[in-house]
Amino acid sequence: TDPDKMFGAGINVWRSENGGVDWSLNAHWVTWVGETTHDRYTHADNHDIKFFETEDGVDMWVASDGGLFYSADEGDHIEPRMFGLHGTDFWGWQSGFKHGDVMVGGTYHNGTLIKNGDLYYWGADSEDSGGWLAELAGDNFRGFVNPGDSRIGYHDGGAFKYSTDRFERISGESFDNTKLPNTSYWWGEYGNLEWDPRCYNHFYSPVGTELWKTENGGSSFSLIHDFGGIKIVHIKMAPRDPNTIYVTHRAANSQWLIQRTTDGGETWTDVTPSNAETGNNNNNAKYIEVDGLDPQHIWTVLIGNQTGNKVFESNDGGDSWVNLTTDMIANEYVTQLVHQRGTNGGL
Repeated sequence: TDPDKMFGAGINVWRSENGGVDWSLNAHWVTWVGETTHDRYTHADNHDIKFFETEDGVDMWVASDGGLFYSADEGDHIEPRMFGLHGTDFWGWQSGFKHGDVMVGGTYHNGTLIKNGDLYYWGADSEDSGGWLAELAGDNFRGFVNPGDSRIGYHDGGAFKYSTDRFERISGESFDNTKLPNTSYWWGEYGNLEWDPRCYNHFYSPVGTELWKTENGGSSFSLIHDFGGIKIVHIKMAPRDPNTIYVTHRAANSQWLIQRTTDGGETWTDVTPSNAETGNNNNNAKYIEVDGLDPQHIWTVLIGNQTGNKVFESNDGGDSWVNLTTDMIANEYVTQLVHQRGTNGGL
């Protein structure tokens, strides 16, 4: 209806009234920026804008990371239109080891979601709806729950203590934020905190090329090993032998490595599957898992679109590997694996 009126989708929604010569802010991801953004809120990261002619005029639709937004007056007023559409993309998530109904997960732009049993039930629809609390603002990748004390959680801003009252906010816990584990937007670069099974205040964190350990719940850390320019991603400790630790690396030339220590981090051995064993797929990102009883029994997953060569097993600490991939998963995009403790190799 007006060829000079244009809209641009980006982090925000932009508007031009003169064919793109000049642009102004039309919609923002907060309501207090700009004179008119209170009536024109859309979530950050807008991907598409569409217009449809109707009998009553022109419908404008904006698709963003936060859902669908609608305007009946070409952007002068915008409202959300995704009620009833339920879906949350957790970038990282964990539940408690002792209490499985305690959870925390990062949904990136859509905040950090926390569940603490039935504390946050009684949503808008009924007493059985809800159950989750959105906390700690956005841009959080993941979450962890202390395996020995389910009252303590961790996110990409440090540590917190769960509230026992739904009307009280969570509280911060002491944590050295310079020792947060590595992470990334890319597959296979999701770092983790790895707890020592002997004490829940002792855990490891991969920071840059360095492996750090805390013995006071994260208030301070000591350096275990610097891998000299090779980024650490994933850490797994053998539950029956805490001196045996496996780490994955993203190295130069798109190579992904696995290293092992059997002396608590003093010395390390490269136990990466060979290209002959993986079908020339060593440039695939890797995650690892360790048997609950046997420190030398480990598995790794090779993330990627390759046919076959997805999951590998070693019974000698990585000195040799066997391909476990079957036709069932040969063409699947496998991204993670976990050993079901108490079973004979259950994955």
